[in-house]
Amino acid sequence: MNIPVSAEATIKSLEARVASLEKALQVSARQVVLQAGTAKIILTTVGDVQITAGGTAQLTSVSNTTIKATGHLILKGSTIEQN
Repeated sequence: MNIPVSAEATIKSLEARVASLEKALQVSARQVVLQAGTAKIILTTVGDVQITAGGTAQLTSVSNTTIKATGHLILKGSTIEQN
């Protein structure tokens, strides 16, 4: 089967994109991992969420932000600023 050159280039481009997505997004029966460089988000089937940043992690909201824990809420840092 002869594939036109333009179609062949498109197929190779799509294959590269799929390979890149497969590397960035890993899905298993127990968890989903999204990774870009040293930044990573892990979602598990038991409801755990882990966010890891190799650099600065920032949470920004244009409205209210709520952090709620039914157990202990632990904040760690060299300094913790509070209003």
